[in-house]
Amino acid sequence: MRDWTMTGVRPDATRGYLDPNAFRYFLPSLLVSGLGQPEYIDWALEAILPPGRNRRTTGNWWKEFSEGFSVEQRETVCSFLKFTRAQLWDSLDLADQQRIRDAEFVWVSSESNSNE
Repeated sequence: MRDWTMTGVRPDATRGYLDPNAFRYFLPSLLVSGLGQPEYIDWALEAILPPGRNRRTTGNWWKEFSEGFSVEQRETVCSFLKFTRAQLWDSLDLADQQRIRDAEFVWVSSESNSNE
């Protein structure tokens, strides 16, 4: 997380500067760091959410990012969300709880669609 914070730019803001494959490459560091340092869980959650208030998954960048995940990688993101809900929920503020709900909607629904 120190590497991310040294840049002075939140990971979700870097999306516009990184190719979806490059951002996907760096995503595990955010997920692990968010679990190890819960004060940065919002950084991890924002990294797995489409940008904007409506969280639309129809943009070209998001589609390329999302479609590049293998089934196992999708399952890992879903496991991250399940663990975060189970272990951190009571310590999270309302905004982070909403981010988890939004991410579950995006990732759990897309996981079941990819398994059909």
